Amino acid sequence: MPLPNLFIVGAPKCGTTSMHTYLGQHPEIFMCEPKEPYYFLTDMLHKDRYNTKAYFALFKKAKNVKYAGESSVVYLYSRTAAKKIHCFCRTARIIIMLRNPVDLLYSLHHQLLFFGNEDIFDFAEALAAEPDRASGKRIPSTAFFPHGLLYRKIVNFTPQIIRYFNVFGHNAVKIIIFDDFFQDTAREYQRTLQWLGLRDDVQVDLSIKNIRQPLPNLAIQRLLRRNAFLRKCRSAILKIVPTPAISTVQHAIGAVTQKQRPKTMRAELRAELQEELRPQIEKLSELINRDLTHWCRHPANQQKLVTTES
Repeated sequence: MPLPNLFIVGAPKCGTTSMHTYLGQHPEIFMCEPKEPYYFLTDMLHKDRYNTKAYFALFKKAKNVKYAGESSVVYLYSRTAAKKIHCFCRTARIIIMLRNPVDLLYSLHHQLLFFGNEDIFDFAEALAAEPDRASGKRIPSTAFFPHGLLYRKIVNFTPQIIRYFNVFGHNAVKIIIFDDFFQDTAREYQRTLQWLGLRDDVQVDLSIKNIRQPLPNLAIQRLLRRNAFLRKCRSAILKIVPTPAISTVQHAIGAVTQKQRPKTMRAELRAELQEELRPQIEKLSELINRDLTHWCRHPANQQKLVTTES
């Protein structure tokens, strides 16, 4: 059984689910399922983190491959994951996927609502709650990853990337910009295979994964997560009814019983965030030697980006 030596470490909502799936179709790569075991995330609480036995079990089916990989996107955010991964595998390859942080934050807020980690429906209010949440207040009882509610820290990319550069060196770290990945997926996938030293003429399904869905009914979601008896009932139903069918029903109920978030954020809030995050984007541009300052100068085609990897 090959040990994991390929890690997509972040960032969230940047196409990582799609890249994980595409890489897993290559005959010389095994990507584990579930995608995010969070095994090396030891400095932050995450209720879905795998223990050692369960983690290694994820790779038992990996046979005759050059790379075995996983995609725990919170590793980029973590202060300790880079060193822990390096101690585990000094020759590991690291993939970092980045996106306009303003778009990322809006999309991430939707996802955290979707899975019950967030309970503030309005995006601006959720951002304003960060100081309280940093001190342990206003954390939802259903939160599985409280650190994920500190939105601005998640998109402070420069120090996060520097940690990986310092530990692994620049050559072992590949940075992919979501704009490039979305506009020409085949090209970016091919470049990634070349960087890994693999055949790049393999035919794979490059359809978009993790497409944005309507929010399920949030009141029902919270009730299911808080009530132990209802959780057991849901688990029993899942053994009989396919998960996609249940999800379809949940989303349909949500779509007709509650207000849905706008697909794009308010222009005023977007402009405020662009100005606030400008210094970070300028530092990132300098670090990776690519001018990304258009992220804080022009409104993005948010409709296009948010609906693909929300």
